[in-house]
Amino acid sequence: TKQALEALVRRKAIFCDAAGQWDWMMSEQELVALLPGDISEVVKSKIDSLSPEIRRILTVASYTRSTFDVDTLVFLLNSTPSVSDSTMMVLAGERGDSGGDEEKPCHPDSVTTGTYTSKTLIPYLEQAVADGLLTTGNNNRKSYASSSVSQSQLSNVSQSQHSETDDNSSTNDLGVSSSHDGSHHYSWREYSFAHDRIHEQSRQIVSGSTLDQLKFELGNALVDRSMDNLVGEDWMLFIGMHHLNSLPLNLFEAANGNDQLLNMARLNLKSAEESLSKAAFESSAGFAAKGIEFLPPNHWKFQLQLSHSLYTVAAEASRLCGKMSEMETYCQACLDAEKDRPMGSKFQILYTLAQGLCYGQGRYDEAKAVFMDLLDHLDCRLPRSSIGTTSSVLNNVLKLSFNKKKWMKEDVEL
Repeated sequence: TKQALEALVRRKAIFCDAAGQWDWMMSEQELVALLPGDISEVVKSKIDSLSPEIRRILTVASYTRSTFDVDTLVFLLNSTPSVSDSTMMVLAGERGDSGGDEEKPCHPDSVTTGTYTSKTLIPYLEQAVADGLLTTGNNNRKSYASSSVSQSQLSNVSQSQHSETDDNSSTNDLGVSSSHDGSHHYSWREYSFAHDRIHEQSRQIVSGSTLDQLKFELGNALVDRSMDNLVGEDWMLFIGMHHLNSLPLNLFEAANGNDQLLNMARLNLKSAEESLSKAAFESSAGFAAKGIEFLPPNHWKFQLQLSHSLYTVAAEASRLCGKMSEMETYCQACLDAEKDRPMGSKFQILYTLAQGLCYGQGRYDEAKAVFMDLLDHLDCRLPRSSIGTTSSVLNNVLKLSFNKKKWMKEDVEL
């Protein structure tokens, strides 16, 4: 309701009279006709009226997660020059967005140079909270953007009320950590989009080549941050790679040629392996398949280990997703390329193939043949007949059980 009323104000359909009452100078039918058709239109109208700074912030934030922290957003804003304030102003002009007749407030520490700090970012985020676009991650925290707080107060949080936390820093009642050199840290503060449609519309502020460049910068920045042992998180790698994988290959070729393509293959392998370890099998299969696309045509000759690893993970993830035909394709491609390599180097891909043939497709005879070859490689010689195999397997199980008890007893005695 609030956003719909604000949309009518921006369209000059309603106004506040001298007595402080809302009024309009048109018929009820005309007023209804000016109402936005749905929530998406309301949100778009609101976003179109925002200042370039806030639109830039919402754009970058929308390509991270629905909930984001200040420190990460600062890092990403400073890593994405493709969506500078000037770019946002040009885009607004291209879309015919006047931003309303009001002059948008400009923070004294404006970020037109492309550099943000936590201190300069917080006022814009809190203004977005006041406008109903964002919510704070901790409802118990005080909001800086109340109507009684000026812009200068927003960026210069008082340090007068604080309790000492250590020798070098203090924390005031707003939860803002202040070091003795006057710097502020807002790492605890998180924000979320107030509605899915706001998140969606924020992702549509930029498009075309500007969006591709943003995804390229944002993806690389997220991947780099994911590698930081202090602040890196798993989601940064996965979302960063999702953005990079959505881009055309020629963008990477233009950036740094084959080196960039190989780096993308390695990063996709890392993403696939980590996804597999977290039981995210669909994601793992997708990352591995994309990594294979980044390999050069002669990859089995010049990038044998990288190729082997990607195909092995792709096969295993496909099997776990129930995509048996894809699993078999990956396995066969790997085995054909490595037919002259020793059995040990192909053990995992053969094991994946045997499991898929047996449990996924019911091709027991083929699976048995592969299993027997693997057992032979492990110097576990078993007869090939079904009766002999059964008795030999039972015999080996008994041996393993006996030895396990023996080992456990020896460990206890030690």
